[in-house]
Amino acid sequence: MLSNHISRCFSSPLVTHLVLVQRHRAYSSRPSNDADDFGATRQWYKDLKDGKLDLHGKTSFSGSQIGNANVAKLAKISYTRASGPGGQKVNKTNSKAVTVWDMEALEKLIPKTLHPALLKSSYYARSSNTFKIECDTFRNQTDNRKESFRRLDKEIERIYEEVVPGATSKEQQLHVKQLVQADNHARLKMKKQHSDKKQARKKGGWD
Repeated sequence: MLSNHISRCFSSPLVTHLVLVQRHRAYSSRPSNDADDFGATRQWYKDLKDGKLDLHGKTSFSGSQIGNANVAKLAKISYTRASGPGGQKVNKTNSKAVTVWDMEALEKLIPKTLHPALLKSSYYARSSNTFKIECDTFRNQTDNRKESFRRLDKEIERIYEEVVPGATSKEQQLHVKQLVQADNHARLKMKKQHSDKKQARKKGGWD
């Protein structure tokens, strides 16, 4: 019962308001070089989504320079026998795709602001310092290989949205701005009320 109460408290609009405002304050207090890094990362991601960059084509990220590496060339793919559902074909053929990227090579494709989060990903294998994705969703190698790359894309997208300030929709950005303005207004109002009370006490003392 207590846990349900706590859960309701932490899911309340007030808590959401506080979290959003605190995040805004934290982001606005970052050093300017961090802001520049995030700006470059936003541009990289925008170009990626607009099709100007393609992780699976001849693109890489190193500072602001586009290189000639790509995740397909860097990937080491092997196939093993799948153990999941799918019938005799799955069990008798090596259809499971195991795709591995050397971490140092993969990081050259991705802005440095995302590197720490990559190391915390469930796909990161610390012992070998590699990024490893296994897929046996489909009954054939080709589809499982494609799914591995799709999962890499989704993981990079997840990390970007988690790490980069302002990686939200315009509606969410407007909502945060309104919350910050309301928070500032409330603080100024409280400060004025406190000042008025102080002045009132002083006047009372003079009388």
